[in-house]
Amino acid sequence: MIYNETKYNRKWDTRKLRNLGDFSRGRSTHRPRNDELLYLGGGYPFVQTGDIKSANLFIENHTQEYNKTGFSQSKLWDKGTLCITIAANIAETAILSYPMCFPDSIVGFKAYPTETSALFMHYVFAFIRLSIQQSVNGSIQDNINIDYLENLDFKIPNKKIQDRIVSVLYALDNKISLNNRINAELEKTARVVYEYMFLRGKTLNTHFLSKKLSFQRGVEPGRIAYSETKTETNNIPFIRVRDLGQSPALFISKENAKNTYCKPNDVLVAFDGSVGKMSIAMEGAYSTGIRKIKAKDSDYSDALIYFIFSSEEIQETIKKYAVGSNILHSASSIEHLTFPWQKEKVEIFNEKVEPMYKMIVKNILENKALTEQRDFLLPLLMNGQVTVKGGEE
Repeated sequence: MIYNETKYNRKWDTRKLRNLGDFSRGRSTHRPRNDELLYLGGGYPFVQTGDIKSANLFIENHTQEYNKTGFSQSKLWDKGTLCITIAANIAETAILSYPMCFPDSIVGFKAYPTETSALFMHYVFAFIRLSIQQSVNGSIQDNINIDYLENLDFKIPNKKIQDRIVSVLYALDNKISLNNRINAELEKTARVVYEYMFLRGKTLNTHFLSKKLSFQRGVEPGRIAYSETKTETNNIPFIRVRDLGQSPALFISKENAKNTYCKPNDVLVAFDGSVGKMSIAMEGAYSTGIRKIKAKDSDYSDALIYFIFSSEEIQETIKKYAVGSNILHSASSIEHLTFPWQKEKVEIFNEKVEPMYKMIVKNILENKALTEQRDFLLPLLMNGQVTVKGGEE
């Protein structure tokens, strides 16, 4: 099977991916893999399949580190290595921003410079990822191996055209990464302000949030008609708990949405299922497992609501009251949520942080548009249907 063969790219060479670079499996021989003896003291950056999946293009940070014992049974991979997951989150890819270790559920790819690049191969896998995942779906344990990767056939243009394809897609991904870094710094700064004003120093009077905020429940999904495609002009996205922070896959009519419509600045929090899960910068109707949280008076800004509900204290309270056998429910926690209040502090917080919050929302929305543009262009560029000016053979 040639994943991208079309009438538009017949002149491109058909190559096996093993001809474009070296594939080598990650290393982690010690069992159990989570043995604390491998990590105490740290020193060597270590990433796993989840880190690859969550990265946009480059892996720019890590949360775990091997110590010398952990490193002795692993390997440090160079900056610029393309990481490809072969278990759990299959065929996800990202590029190391600095040397890191990774386990044998990840394959490292080093491109032959005259043949291709890590960036181009990242976009190759972005293009064929779904096909690979579908080919192994339903097995006892979804996974692939190096032989599978090395023997994949693909229509490959010459290096000059590859580089021009990369220049288009990378420009979009680079802006997405920049926005993510800006948002990370804005949120870090705003959180410092929040903690300093409300969680440190002199104890403030507290009140129950249910008296100051409304928790607007969504639409029961089993009682509405929805579609997997936006076939009607009045259809809007339908957000389930699993969709928080993602692009919703379902749509419903505005009539069915009733008054459960959210706008980008609104704060959404899950009180069923993944209790405490949050999202902003989403638009559409939402399910009963989600609450839209709005102020009953002007003292509470959207920014303050966001940082209240992303705080450790509130998250712990929501999870504390979660009950249920098949699915967790935490609606009763609403009556137990409290907040340290002082009007003067709230006014100062709103003045300082609301502009940061609006910028965070703006950047998230911009990234969604950039992602849609990139995902639209990716298959057209990879199958030769669209060419980049100046990139003719």
